[in-house]
Amino acid sequence: MKNTLIAFLRNLLAAVAILAAAASVPAQTLTGTYGTGPDTSYLVIQAADFGVEPLWYAFNYTYEPGNPLDGYAMLSTVVAGDPLLDAVILNFGTVSAPNYFLDSLTYNSLTLTNTGAPTFSPYWAQWVSGGEAGYPTAVPIASGTWEFGSGSSAPSRYLAPNAWDGYIFNDGSAAPDITPVPEPQSLWLVVVAGGALAGTARFRLWKRTPSR
Repeated sequence: MKNTLIAFLRNLLAAVAILAAAASVPAQTLTGTYGTGPDTSYLVIQAADFGVEPLWYAFNYTYEPGNPLDGYAMLSTVVAGDPLLDAVILNFGTVSAPNYFLDSLTYNSLTLTNTGAPTFSPYWAQWVSGGEAGYPTAVPIASGTWEFGSGSSAPSRYLAPNAWDGYIFNDGSAAPDITPVPEPQSLWLVVVAGGALAGTARFRLWKRTPSR
């Protein structure tokens, strides 16, 4: 009975912990899913003029550790897939060694373009989570929180499963509103499984209690 009670409490605590993590999961649904493959990264596009909720896309692909895709691959695939979305992406490098930066985005016929001198604000600020990013050489980026980005193309940005790229039209001081956490459906499946295990432990505890 003691071991059953301990197992029940462990499962209950695990379920509570997962529920706490899931509390930060975006409540909104995906705007669209593009690409093919077993792995997924996410793209967030946010601008007050585009609407209250950010645009949120899933990008499916096959992750190859020795040859990872960059952020430009995700951005260009989503732009090509969503008929309401268009973009101008400038190359500040060369054809053989590109250095892509987002210059403007159009959604539902509304275009927002980076502001030029002297203010340079607002503009499409890039934020990243997971994978690798940095200039001049990309380094591993922690998952679950946003960090300021430094370009969408290799060698400044490499994707990994559950990596996120976010573009928000502002002065660069605030990251996108969506918290970059793993896919919501996966979290809730684990929560349900944890609840089922807790229920099993509770049933066994009751079953082993001697009748009076």
